[in-house]
Amino acid sequence: MGIKKYIIASLILIIAIAGYVFSIESGDYRIEILDKAFILPIAVWIIAPAIALFIATLVHMIFYSLRNFLVARGIQKDSENLISLINKRLLGETPTQTFKNKEIKEIGDILKQIDFKITNTDFTTTNKDIQETAGQIININGGKYISDKDLRLSNKNIIMEQNIKNKIDIDDNFALEIIKKPNSYSQDIVSAAFIKALTTKSMTTIKKLLSDINLDSNMFKALIQKDSKEDSQFALDNEALLNMIVKIDLTSSDLIEVIKAYKESFSPERLMKLFEDLLTYDEKYTQCYLYVLSEYEMIDDMREILINSQKDEYAVYKAYLDLRDAGKHYPLDTFL
Repeated sequence: MGIKKYIIASLILIIAIAGYVFSIESGDYRIEILDKAFILPIAVWIIAPAIALFIATLVHMIFYSLRNFLVARGIQKDSENLISLINKRLLGETPTQTFKNKEIKEIGDILKQIDFKITNTDFTTTNKDIQETAGQIININGGKYISDKDLRLSNKNIIMEQNIKNKIDIDDNFALEIIKKPNSYSQDIVSAAFIKALTTKSMTTIKKLLSDINLDSNMFKALIQKDSKEDSQFALDNEALLNMIVKIDLTSSDLIEVIKAYKESFSPERLMKLFEDLLTYDEKYTQCYLYVLSEYEMIDDMREILINSQKDEYAVYKAYLDLRDAGKHYPLDTFL
């Protein structure tokens, strides 16, 4: 029974009892408590316990109704937080939701440690927020770009990064904007933007942007592939290449790719000079210099370097020369 119905029914019963008692006995009754006399109609004394019970019962019902309301409201709030947590995990964000209900809190603590991925492109749910998030993720994974205002994620968020890459793919001018302010994006995004710019912009434009970004080895290798096909008037000079190689600290394998890329477009003198300067800067580039010498069949120069090296140094190049001396000619790449 609801509280309203209980109040109405109780009042009707109390009034009925009072009326009935008053109809058969309308006199008063006197009670003395601690030298104080209380004189009330007999009907009032008869219904007094009922009124007291009514008030006590009403307080009890209100208390537990309020308590149940607060519990139900807490569970509803926890359920909403649970949906919000799932939404954040779908987006790759760190959830901050707290829970009051013990059972829901345990579920929430588990879900906070789980990564969610939507693999079903037909994903559907009756929850509007989850459905919207799922649709955005499916579109982004499919190569579409979602407006930043609709997504509202940090540029460092993994889903946002993919979204930005999607925009880079369709907007080469946006790629230039990223390169101009690289500190606002992750290195992975800057790299994607730079490689996109290399495919659509001139070397003249690219050279103007080099001072704004930190090249990694993949970016540098993409750069030299483009630069090696440029007219010498627009290509990078030796000084710029040397500074980039030293700054990026490329591996020997990376530098051999540099040699192969520039062998067709550089004169032997220029390529030799580049690696001579590198060798002057640091002896760790000796192996790459030896590779350049081998490319131009400068065997005597190779031999001079190898004779002055330690016994266990440059074993591949020494073996290469030994085979040549034995009349066997193999490409140096066979040994590398």
